[in-house]
Amino acid sequence: MNYIKYSIATILLVTSSFGSAEELSDNTAIQLIEIEGGAQKSIDAIKALLPQLKAMYPNQSEEFWHTIESKMDADSLNRQLLPIYQDNFTEEEAIEILRFYRTEAGKKFLTQYSSIQKKVFSVSRAWARSLDKEFKHIKK
Repeated sequence: MNYIKYSIATILLVTSSFGSAEELSDNTAIQLIEIEGGAQKSIDAIKALLPQLKAMYPNQSEEFWHTIESKMDADSLNRQLLPIYQDNFTEEEAIEILRFYRTEAGKKFLTQYSSIQKKVFSVSRAWARSLDKEFKHIKK
């Protein structure tokens, strides 16, 4: 009887470990977010818009704008981004991605990705407009 219990316990232990990937840790997720520039890119984009925002809201004091800027904290935004990465990657996957990003090809990818995405968006938008023109020729 003990043999059967031991066998069942062993089978349950072994089968429960199959397919159970290690959950992405906060530390590894933060490394991934930071190497990709996630939070900092967002903050830089908002800071670049501040002159336009100030022109749109000229009655706001400098103290107001200083308060806004002081709330642009990369660590705080990184913490809010954690669940997105943790929902999409395991610890092992994130470590592999980080390993790639630290290679020469990975570093180049990180520096070129934003520029590539802008170009992809531009071409995609033009492509969508050309399709729109095709639909205009169709009679309803």
